[in-house]
Amino acid sequence: MIFVAACWLTWAGIRQRLWSVVAAGGAIVLMGVLIPRGEIFSMVRFSRVMIIPLLVIVSQSPLRSLVGQWIANTPRFVLLTLACIAANVAFTVHLVHYFD
Repeated sequence: MIFVAACWLTWAGIRQRLWSVVAAGGAIVLMGVLIPRGEIFSMVRFSRVMIIPLLVIVSQSPLRSLVGQWIANTPRFVLLTLACIAANVAFTVHLVHYFD
């Protein structure tokens, strides 16, 4: 899921010519391709970097209408906080299953 989100983020950044977004998404894509299977949990850990570029893409693109008006009215810091909490929970669940 994170790899697919990183690919989408990179593609959206290229379409909108936002090179910082391409750098953030592309780094996660490269990490997913190059890291060995046993250390892939680091991609989950570093995927939190994609939250801010993802918010930039969603707030500036036609996806705004697809996502709905709630994204425009929701303060960005609340969405960012929830995304960071979700990333930490997912990483914790992964580590529990990995070391179990």
